[in-house]
Amino acid sequence: ADTVDDANRLRTKELEACRKLLEAMKFGEEKTREIENLFKDDLERLFENLGISRDDPQLTEKLEKIDPSNYPLRLYHFEKALEGTIDEALEEAQEMIQKTVRIRKPEVGKSYGLIALGERGEAGGLVGVIEVVVNPNGRGKIQVIGSEIGESIKASAQDAFIHINSLADWKFKDYDVYIELVTPAKGMEKQTFASGVSRPPVSGPSAGLAIAVAMLSAFLNVEVDPTVVMTGAITARGEVWPVGGLDYRGMGKIEAALSDRYARKLIMPKYNYERLKSFDTERMLSEKNIKIIPVQTFIEAAVEALMGFSTQEELIKSLKRSLPAQAL
Repeated sequence: ADTVDDANRLRTKELEACRKLLEAMKFGEEKTREIENLFKDDLERLFENLGISRDDPQLTEKLEKIDPSNYPLRLYHFEKALEGTIDEALEEAQEMIQKTVRIRKPEVGKSYGLIALGERGEAGGLVGVIEVVVNPNGRGKIQVIGSEIGESIKASAQDAFIHINSLADWKFKDYDVYIELVTPAKGMEKQTFASGVSRPPVSGPSAGLAIAVAMLSAFLNVEVDPTVVMTGAITARGEVWPVGGLDYRGMGKIEAALSDRYARKLIMPKYNYERLKSFDTERMLSEKNIKIIPVQTFIEAAVEALMGFSTQEELIKSLKRSLPAQAL
């Protein structure tokens, strides 16, 4: 009901902006610009709905034809109203995560990733908690828990499992691995607000690096540094590939890192790091005592994220001689 009311309010404001603009046009450019600035957002939505621009030579004629009877409530209004609803709900859920599962204490099998929300990351990026439990007496099964999880998340878990085993002479190939992503989107996929409008699932490969770190931590029974947050896609060969949410189209993941109270390191793909240089992102993060760590391979990231390792060689040796983790 709240979303319907919000959608109706948007429509009403657009009709009012249309009326005000028509009145202003009678008094010249100065008055018109004043109204355009005052009702900027409402007019932008109106023009987008009508498929017209401010420079349309028939603008006045088209606006004069608009009235409540021929300007109905549309799916567009529900989508715009829902954006605000989702933002508010996600902010509340993110705060809950920050006060509960997002803790300062290092833990085994628990990492922190900047995760894209939505099919294309269009809903931004937020800090998510990745938790991994392993059973050494298994059959090599990998299960990602949560019906809101996209297929690319599951593929990332498979890539992590393959690469870590390739580094460890396949000693973990029979382990069952259970992965859960605790994010503000958890459980939201079933909430539909209007026809064709629902909350976005957790999707995209950008959680792959954090999944791999948590998985390796569980295999080795080694704690993850909780001051490290990360994002990056991972391949079966251990390459860290670029991700969205870190360029001119959106800085949601940077905002998530800045808002995280414990973050001191941000691991990201080197490609994304190079493209961010022109945005002065490093300075913003450094002001919050967060250092960017650009990486090209999983092992580079693992050395930074796991406690007790200073070199890649040391970590790889530990992998090859590691004792089986205990089932939980």
